[in-house]
Amino acid sequence: MKRTFLFIATLFASISLISQAQNSLILQQTYKQLGLSPRITNSGIYSISSFDILNDDIFLRHFDSPMMTVVNKNNIKELKVENPATLDLAIGFSQKIVNSTIQKSTGKKLDGNFKLKKSYFGGLPQLFFDDNENISNSSGENILLSIKNKNELSIEFNLSKIKKEFHLSFPSDLAFAELVGIDAKGNIFLLIERYQSEIPLNINRFIYTVSENGNLQSILSVPMIKFCVTVKDFQIDSAGMLYHLMTNEKGIIIFRWSGLTENQNEIILYPKEFLFSEHYNNFLPTDEFIQEQTTFPLVGADRQIALRLSEQYVLQNYFCSANNLASIPVTASDGDIVQTPPWLIVGMNSRVGYKWGGFNTLSQYIDGLKSNKFAGDIHTDGVSSAAVGVDCSGFVSRCWQLSYHSATINMPTITTQYSSWDDLKPGDAIHKVGHVRLFVEKMPSGSLRVVEASARDWSTSYWSYAPSDLNGVYTPRFYNGMATEFSTNKPELLSVGIETDSTATLVWACDTTNVFGYRLYNSTDGVKWNLAMNESTLHNKFISVPLKNSSSMFRVASVLRGNPSVESYWSNALSAGNFSNTKRILIIDGFERSTGSWRGAGHIFVTRYGNALSKNKISFESVKNSQLNNSRFAFSNYNAIYLMLGDESTEHETFSA
Repeated sequence: MKRTFLFIATLFASISLISQAQNSLILQQTYKQLGLSPRITNSGIYSISSFDILNDDIFLRHFDSPMMTVVNKNNIKELKVENPATLDLAIGFSQKIVNSTIQKSTGKKLDGNFKLKKSYFGGLPQLFFDDNENISNSSGENILLSIKNKNELSIEFNLSKIKKEFHLSFPSDLAFAELVGIDAKGNIFLLIERYQSEIPLNINRFIYTVSENGNLQSILSVPMIKFCVTVKDFQIDSAGMLYHLMTNEKGIIIFRWSGLTENQNEIILYPKEFLFSEHYNNFLPTDEFIQEQTTFPLVGADRQIALRLSEQYVLQNYFCSANNLASIPVTASDGDIVQTPPWLIVGMNSRVGYKWGGFNTLSQYIDGLKSNKFAGDIHTDGVSSAAVGVDCSGFVSRCWQLSYHSATINMPTITTQYSSWDDLKPGDAIHKVGHVRLFVEKMPSGSLRVVEASARDWSTSYWSYAPSDLNGVYTPRFYNGMATEFSTNKPELLSVGIETDSTATLVWACDTTNVFGYRLYNSTDGVKWNLAMNESTLHNKFISVPLKNSSSMFRVASVLRGNPSVESYWSNALSAGNFSNTKRILIIDGFERSTGSWRGAGHIFVTRYGNALSKNKISFESVKNSQLNNSRFAFSNYNAIYLMLGDESTEHETFSA
């Protein structure tokens, strides 16, 4: 693989308005003209999530609903999309818009919070799914972006048409990188975010254009005009035109840039009237429920407990009756107005609902629903005792194992601010007055994965944010009672196979750097996990366990060398059942995506299949789909196979050749 190094610090040293690049304003409409009303909350401003362009039509996808606003020279109209994913899949590719409906469904159940990137290089255009770690297409080819020490960006292309590795060098200010797309000539467009300062957080954004051969062609300085939270605000076409969606306080603006693939000697700037900053974080309210508090002593907290509690809030399954729901505002028994999150249904749900002022434990949430309390409350003018759930600070307070609800305005008194965003550890806070997020991990691209209870989707969910999303107001903080040590060496459980009449063998993978040993956890219900074996005897990445006429679910954690109290996050869960029934089933865990409908560090979805088979006394094994080349798990060995695909679909590989 060819390796190319580009040293950015010495290039484009001057800034000038003179440039070969040309821009044009192709859309400028107010929200009122577009029939939109931005939703302003403590966590963000939500209206348009992404956009696309086909011929003379501009498609603006809504953040909160499966609708698009379609704008052309003749009119403005709304288009309902059966699946929100289809906009990015259809426009300019193999699908057509017929009778104001996109006909072909992707088979995925996705929201407006994912990213699909386009490459026109080498013939037919291709779509790439971007999950902040691995950018991959339907052929299994991928593009990897990773940042090292804030001074180097590695871009590795494992494509049939491009097999190269580029390295861009920066003066220790690199914060985030994202692929925008690849044009028909192989020119690569990158969104680059660089620190102007870390505390307070001020980000400068740029579009870098790099040729197929790795030569830097141009740098476009992008103004920080983001009045609304957007998921995709840049895209390219096959000719290398760059389109930029900007949102300001008045409405929507779309720029088109040409000439960025020509060699430029100076950094390119936008027209003077757009050289200002307008970020949604500066417009957000800071109102919140503040519990009357006295001084509480610091409670010792554990990072792994914080992460495990947060996962339970996201994974929690519960039943809602009609009595638990209020899709429109109603007056509750305590006289307060209540409205429940719009995604909840009568029947089984998962994810604990958002409740303004909420501070409920999981058991309080479930018991409250059984007592006909409302599942969450998104009406933010009062705190109702007739509803259960958590708000942002109530959720983080529970994860920190606090005995009281610490409001965000009080959190600076029990936390300490880091001097750098690189200091964040799992279980720390990304904080501003008015909203707080629990930090999970930093992704290779520089994005920050969090878990939060927020108005973004009125639930407790995992999300990833670029530094520019936090610009201006957020700070990295740690709870003063939190244990300082942590480990990121999270294992991946690869297989649980039945080896004899009475035993099963577990195999896992893990980065062994500074790892002393492992802890094995098992469960019979997927809720309560028990320590089955610890690092004193478990040093290898495999183990045989007793399993006869029973089933069990397993997860693995690593333990750091020299500090046995420091344990990593749990792995994914796999399970096996060994019964006298002669039938044997294979469960394949094909859930790979980490930014689709599940964004957590590990998942336990295989256990649901295992539970059903166990009730019927049918033997089964489970394996990650990455291990299917192992003849031990040949399909011919089984009576049936359950393949759990998660968010997989037609533009991603399900079965290899």
